[in-house]
Amino acid sequence: MLDGLDRAAARARRDHGAAAAPIRLTYTASTAYDALPRILDRLADGPSPDVVTSRAWSVQALEDVRSGATDIALVREFLGEPGLVTEVI
Repeated sequence: MLDGLDRAAARARRDHGAAAAPIRLTYTASTAYDALPRILDRLADGPSPDVVTSRAWSVQALEDVRSGATDIALVREFLGEPGLVTEVI
């Protein structure tokens, strides 16, 4: 499940412009039970920067990625769209 997490974190740091900048992660309530705790545990074990989390509905989480307000959105059943990179975890 977490194979792509390191790549996503590195991409977020690169896109954000600084290695020490916090990763901004927006999640939906349905991802908070399984995926989110695993991701936060994995990030806490490594040299990753701080993670700032916020909860939103899927539509808002995706809009936050598009606008640059967040680096990563955890949503369910998203098929992708032009301009967004998706990875199933």
